[in-house]
Amino acid sequence: CGSLPVTIAYYTFIAYQYLDGKLIVCMYGYFCITILLQRYLAVQVTPYIMAKEKAEAEFRTALIRVNNKAEAIALSGEFAENRERFIVDRKYFRVLSIQYKILFRFWLISWSSSLIDYLG
Repeated sequence: CGSLPVTIAYYTFIAYQYLDGKLIVCMYGYFCITILLQRYLAVQVTPYIMAKEKAEAEFRTALIRVNNKAEAIALSGEFAENRERFIVDRKYFRVLSIQYKILFRFWLISWSSSLIDYLG
């Protein structure tokens, strides 16, 4: 990691010898733009990860509640069973919907990284 600035300086010097100075500026401009784009896309994922963890915790809590009160729910009849199933299903589908949003964001990051690699 300590030799990274030396490596960057060396390759900048080599590129400057073979290319025009304006192209070096464009090269560094492209580098800065792509880094900022990647950072922007990566920051967008964090709130969804936190929401997913919260939704998973709520889902696990609902499962534990059903497990602890399984006998009472079974004796209460079909209405209580359907109500509990609805609550657990709703929490489960919330986890799934957040997971799909996260997958879409990761797809955007992967696609942008591949495009940057291809162009750069």
